Amino acid sequence: MGTPAFINDTGLGTPVVFIHAFPLNSDLWLLQHEHLQDKLRIISYDQPGFGKGGNAEPGATMDDYAAQVIDLLDFLHIEKCIIGGCSMGGY
Repeated sequence: MGTPAFINDTGLGTPVVFIHAFPLNSDLWLLQHEHLQDKLRIISYDQPGFGKGGNAEPGATMDDYAAQVIDLLDFLHIEKCIIGGCSMGGY
């Protein structure tokens, strides 16, 4: 899947990556960006097929979506972070 097409990356400090639920997008985490960015680096992104995430690949699996998180962390040069998700994003 590669690096997400849309990434919202705000704040400084310990990185926290939030993964949205089906059928939503990274807007789910706007309040976390607003209220936590003074203390933490808040990262959210749109998964393929949602929001600005581009087209979903036919037959994509949860393993493919998990691999995209690894690609995101590599792209942002993050070796260690906190991950939070809701519904499909938590799975």
